Amino acid sequence: MICKKEKKLLGICLVFLFSMGFSCFANDFKVWIAPRYTLKNGGFKQDVMLEASGGDKIQTSQTFDEDFLSYIGLGAGFGWRFILLDCNFNWGIPKSMGTMTMNRYNYGNQDIIYEHDDFETSLDPQNFDFNSRLCFDIPIIQDWLNVRPFFAFSYTFAKESASFESGRRGYSENYDYRQEKHSDKYLWDMNTFAIENGKDVWFKRELYNFNLGAEIEGTFFNHFFLNVQAQIAPVTFLNSIYYNGTGTYYLDMYKSVFSFWYWSVGIGGGARFGKNNSFEAGINWLYNAMASRDGDSYQSTEEKSNYSKYTDGTYARTEYSSWQLTIYGKYTFTFGPTHTQKSRPAREKKEKTPKVRNGKVKVKTYD
Repeated sequence: MICKKEKKLLGICLVFLFSMGFSCFANDFKVWIAPRYTLKNGGFKQDVMLEASGGDKIQTSQTFDEDFLSYIGLGAGFGWRFILLDCNFNWGIPKSMGTMTMNRYNYGNQDIIYEHDDFETSLDPQNFDFNSRLCFDIPIIQDWLNVRPFFAFSYTFAKESASFESGRRGYSENYDYRQEKHSDKYLWDMNTFAIENGKDVWFKRELYNFNLGAEIEGTFFNHFFLNVQAQIAPVTFLNSIYYNGTGTYYLDMYKSVFSFWYWSVGIGGGARFGKNNSFEAGINWLYNAMASRDGDSYQSTEEKSNYSKYTDGTYARTEYSSWQLTIYGKYTFTFGPTHTQKSRPAREKKEKTPKVRNGKVKVKTYD
């Protein structure tokens, strides 16, 4: 669910980035395209918390494993002198993506009853992410070492869904047996889960990041390069909606302003060949993380409207980490006066002067 303020913020960011780029189309610029493939692996945790006098308690804990998800994408960008703007679009390939684990804690006068559900999840074909970056390419050592501070924006939409019929439910009165390795201690009921709801469960999230970062790149033997980068997000918004087939939608909203909740580090390398090093092939690895953070919880009987905030002390908590490996090819078109060849003036024909021998002009005749 995207709020009006967030839509406005997203629009302002995109207009700013693209207007900066188009203003660079003066005399000398370059344009590039870059098809790409990304493999992502990680997971995130979502808890429903309850404020209590003796310490806040977990009501429900959900863990989503994202096992080796594939994305295909296309990058494009342009630059003018030391200013570079690039954008990347990535689309998820639907697949069985991993396991979603749901844990419930029922607190009563007796011992805590621990309830555990796990089932296979699948990646929704709508999964998509977009990121753009405005860089300033500063040469430190000419043709060898460059530093690129940058501003960046990223948007991620992800949806995971699972069928109750593919899962199982277990009970335990011992909290210490909550780990999967103790699953033999559970009292498993394979039918209750499917009969209770009979519908699919899904989880959807939207993440907006406004990042600051820097990249350092070294070039070797005129063709090979290696770079490292790091970035943090002064501003982050995360909205997630959970639906479990009961007719109620649960919305959790998180906001981070200058608390640097999200961060990432990466390393990459590759080679550039061809005229003006116009062709580039490379690989990069990136690690992303969001530390544990609390947010507000809402509920509604409609997915897109009429959400009311919990007033009984219920709130949300989440954390996330993943790594991704990207392989890409890139071709750069370079334009401008530095690459225009001046036309050579036409060579004037010299008139042949007749040869003179012994005071006589020798003229060739042809029969």
